[in-house]
Amino acid sequence: MVLLEVFNVKKAYNNKIYFALYVAILMIVSALLLKYLFLYIYGGDVTHNYFLLLVWVGIFMAIIPKLFIEAEEVCPINWHPIQKKWVEGCTFIERHKDILFIFVILSILITIFFFTICYFNVFGSNFGAPQKQEIEKIKEIATSLSGYAKSDIGGGFWDKFSIIFAQNTKISILFFLLSVLEMFGALFLLSWNASVFGVWLSEIAKQASQQTNNIILILSTSATSFLGILPHAIFEFSGFFLAAIAGGILAIGIHLYKDNALLLQIKDSILVLLAGLVCILIGAIIEAL
Repeated sequence: MVLLEVFNVKKAYNNKIYFALYVAILMIVSALLLKYLFLYIYGGDVTHNYFLLLVWVGIFMAIIPKLFIEAEEVCPINWHPIQKKWVEGCTFIERHKDILFIFVILSILITIFFFTICYFNVFGSNFGAPQKQEIEKIKEIATSLSGYAKSDIGGGFWDKFSIIFAQNTKISILFFLLSVLEMFGALFLLSWNASVFGVWLSEIAKQASQQTNNIILILSTSATSFLGILPHAIFEFSGFFLAAIAGGILAIGIHLYKDNALLLQIKDSILVLLAGLVCILIGAIIEAL
């Protein structure tokens, strides 16, 4: 695709607005092409949103690994002739914060796009069905968890916390392993979670639109629902982001470094993963309260 060929890695890494606009344009173009393909060639709506997610993740795969490599070029691990050891060119936070912002931007874009597509039925009313099924499963789990008596210290908070923490920890480890072995899997999981979030917000907005035509009230209702889950969701999503980034750091390190330099990269990967698990821990505590 011509748009991918003109992608400026250095500019995208240093200018997040450029990155967000560039990726948004790619997502819009690919979505319109997919709609055209289904409508005029297959004669129907885009009923299977996995097609769109796979196209978008394919685009991300052409971009994200380059940004990981750019991060290593900006803050490389170099041999220090005086100290006679491998040292990192930047602080831990400086080396990895930009990649975290990039993952956050991708998730926000996917959430916005799925919200828009589903709310306005751009691809037909059946689009988003898998996400809706996932939302129902989440509701069932939430309902079962709410059955624990809060007054029961032994069986209330700790049971809820252990279930939530164990489940989200498993997901985080999966993000990490997929990112190490194959970045595509981690990007797909991140995209899937963001798409579920976008569909959920669109369903809330649709329900609000049945009560009023005031767009401000509709958006405020959606925003209120979003703020309701924000305290724990922000930690959970951060945990998933960090786990995926930790895997990417390790994968790029294996590709670029060896010996003691690789050990430094492994250390960074472990620290980022642990930071992600701390976020998962905090999110589980908040959600279980």
